[in-house]
Amino acid sequence: LYYGMDKNQIVQRLAFLNPQNGRADPLGGEALDIIDKDVNNWDDWKDWKRARFLNPREEGSLWSVDPRWVEESFEKEFIKKATKKFHANPCALSSLLCWYFIKAKELDYIRMATEALRLNVKVQEI
Repeated sequence: LYYGMDKNQIVQRLAFLNPQNGRADPLGGEALDIIDKDVNNWDDWKDWKRARFLNPREEGSLWSVDPRWVEESFEKEFIKKATKKFHANPCALSSLLCWYFIKAKELDYIRMATEALRLNVKVQEI
């Protein structure tokens, strides 16, 4: 899943709060929970606690985890929560962080639209 690396190479690149905590670590622990899952087997992933972010599975076709799909799905939910928190507590210090993420996403959309215009891509294809 991660650039064709094996388990040991991935673990070396993970960030841990305390590496001795292993799967209980709040930063790298969740990655260790999924590191042995087969990226081409839906049954390995369907009960994952973040399965809602996985790309859809179509009956009768091959399925594989799409990292970009997972990232975009998570980002949509994250931005929705950031927007909600920003409007709920506009005077709080945390709203600055929410504002930053909202503006970063807006910038991504502007870049995507600009690139689509440059390449003469139809809106439906974006």
